[in-house]
Amino acid sequence: GDDGDDDGDDGSYLYSYPYEYWGSGVGWCDSDLDYEIGFYSGEECWAQCDAMYGSALVAADWDVEGYCYCQNDCRCMNDVGDPGVFLATQGSIAELPGPCSYDYSYSYSYHEFLLCPDLESAYVTCLETAAQNGVDASAGGWSCCAADASFPTTCAGMQTYYEFQDACGDPPAACAAEWHTYVECVYATALDAINDDLTG
Repeated sequence: GDDGDDDGDDGSYLYSYPYEYWGSGVGWCDSDLDYEIGFYSGEECWAQCDAMYGSALVAADWDVEGYCYCQNDCRCMNDVGDPGVFLATQGSIAELPGPCSYDYSYSYSYHEFLLCPDLESAYVTCLETAAQNGVDASAGGWSCCAADASFPTTCAGMQTYYEFQDACGDPPAACAAEWHTYVECVYATALDAINDDLTG
């Protein structure tokens, strides 16, 4: 039988079954389980799910914010085209299923509405490269942009805004430059949109 030794480069022989890393953009496997196990990414996400579910584990997925989910099936693919979602599956899965029928073209809404997709893609690429070198460079969770009265309308105000400071945070050095460039672009774009609204 295949004990996974031939996949030793990614350490998959350490787990119940060899796993296959699909990268980003392929979506995540639809299953009844869909269990959020915590803040893990890359091989660590797979390891945590494997430790809990063993041979029942079919797939694991994680996003740029660091949320890791365990799946016990792969009936179809959700969020196909989203560069911010990463997927690993059991090595026995040679081909992924098609998109879920209720999944409305994610790629359209992503490019239409998400701020700074090119810079996010650069950050995601940096994360993937770091992960291949055994480094978890994810910056952790964040959100933009709070719809409250305190949201600043000037660049000066943005520098001291709590949400902006939390988002910038203190990310791992490996991808800190890409992360800061992406976050600054998101808030600058939001600021422009707000000022357009203010000035009519």
